[in-house]
Amino acid sequence: MISKADYWLQKGLARRDCGRVGRAVYNFTEAIKVDRRCWMAYLLRAVCLLRQKHYSRAKTDLETFLQAHPTNFVALYNLALALCALGDNDAGLQRLNRAVECCTQSERSKHPYLFQARAMLLRRKV
Repeated sequence: MISKADYWLQKGLARRDCGRVGRAVYNFTEAIKVDRRCWMAYLLRAVCLLRQKHYSRAKTDLETFLQAHPTNFVALYNLALALCALGDNDAGLQRLNRAVECCTQSERSKHPYLFQARAMLLRRKV
């Protein structure tokens, strides 16, 4: 039997995969209401919020997630996107650098966007 939080997570993932991002945000919020330590719900809700351009809310969720999982490069990358969208390119670059540090060598080859985003931010600084 799955927990109530897992039920809402699965529902949110299904909605997200169908493109119903707003409903997915609702479902991930329900998972968090059931279990405040349902860390994956924070990350998944943040990614949906980024797609909806709710950068400040996404930033808050990502920071919450990173308190429990400080080396998760996916969360660090998405936090960098939120920070840059909010106009804080320096903090975004710091998070991207941290994301790269947290990647294993095999993960780096699977996620070239980390390096592309970092290069783009570095070019902006020059």
